[in-house]
Formats: sequence, structure tokens, C-alpha cells
Amino acid sequence: MKRRDFLIATGVLLEPGLFGAQPASHGKPWYETMRRCGQTNFNERDPELLDIAWWIDYWTGLKLDALLLSAGGIMAFYPTKIPYHHKSAYLGSRDLFGDFAKAAKQRGIRVVARLDCNYAYEEAFKARPEWFERNDKGEAIRHNESPWLYKTCMYSSYFTEQMPAIIREINSLYDVDGFFTNGWPVPAGHRRVIAANAAVMETRRVPSITNTTLIACSKSGSFGTAPLSRRNGTASTSATWVGEFGL
Repeated sequence: MKRRDFLIATGVLLEPGLFGAQPASHGKPWYETMRRCGQTNFNERDPELLDIAWWIDYWTGLKLDALLLSAGGIMAFYPTKIPYHHKSAYLGSRDLFGDFAKAAKQRGIRVVARLDCNYAYEEAFKARPEWFERNDKGEAIRHNESPWLYKTCMYSSYFTEQMPAIIREINSLYDVDGFFTNGWPVPAGHRRVIAANAAVMETRRVPSITNTTLIACSKSGSFGTAPLSRRNGTASTSATWVGEFGL
């Protein structure tokens, strides 16, 4: 895909009903009326150790409307088939994201797939060096605390091909209600927002205060966006948070 094609967003795509989640019975999409959203960030060993049933009971007890779950990007927590999409070393035959998402949906909680797009593992760097940032000496930029991770370049095909491929794969395999992109680069107050299920992509300007963005979707190919910086209170640890949204 050409970068120009990726950046173009027509006015037609932004018309209500065409670009936006399907309206609920009260006339508003779910992400405009939700009051409580939680997040569970998986670590690499969670496919082996995490107790999904315990977490579902916990989140249900908090009466969540939506739950963000780690899906992929830096590390995949499902059996991805995308080349250079690094899987957890402890995943084995398990599908942590898929199993957790299914359990949440069964309890009436909407599921948003979290993706981290700002770093990738060494196997990707060796195979696709053009995906990664360089310093003024031409050296690859590594993560300060995790030097086995390399910083991806926002102007490369990692963002126009690899990440959309991951989003399409997840959207084809699971009943997700949206995508959350953590670490998406923000040049000069702009945010690039991908909404993809087969061919739909869009770039739009949102307020610079927005530090994260929810991409809501439906299987029919309709999408909408909502900033997650609206939360007015959080209770968080390194692994979880729950936010209350003022409406």
C-alpha cells in the first residue's frame, strides 16, 4: 500500500452511519454511552499462569461496559500467522486473547483489542530493517530498559502494512468491538488512527490532548473513534486500570 493512499480520508468516510459503529437502539454508538472501561495488560508468562475465570469475575463485579485486552503488536497473545509478529514464548497451543475475549463477551462485556506498535523484536529488525528508526549515526534505536526491542519508524511500511495486517487478522478471528493502539506516534499534535477490516483506512486530526484512541468497529465494516483521555478517574496497577467516563 502506498503511503499516500493510507493518508487520504474522504468526507464520505466521515458521514454518520458510514464511518462509525452501528447506532444502538437509543441512537448513539456504544462507546459514546459507556461509563466504565477496564484494561488487563498481559505479560509474557500470562499465557501459562493467568486465571481467566478469576479476572472475569473481578471485572464483572465492577460492572464494566468494556474491557481492553492485550492482543498483539510488540507481542502476540494469540496464534498469529503474520510474519515477524512475535508470539509469547509461553503461548504454546493456548489462545490467551481469544479465550479471555470469549469469556468477557459471554458476561456481556465489550472487548477492545489492545495493540502496541512502537517497538518490535530482533527477528523483525533483521528481516525488515527499513521498518525501524535510526539515530544520526545510522544506528537502530533500542528500548532503554528492554534492549532486545527496536523502535519502529512511523514513516515506514510497518505502520501502513504490518499493523493493518495484524488488525485485519484479529478482526477476522475474534468478535471484538474495537481496537486500542498504544504508542501510536503523534507528530505535532496529530494522531494517526487506523480503522481496518479489509480495506477501510482513515487518518484524521484529533485534539493533541488525546493520548490514546479507541477504534470501534463492527463486522459490517463500520468504524468510529473516541478519545480515551476523557476518563475522569482511574484505579490502576501495572497490569490493570478501570476508568469512569463522564458523559
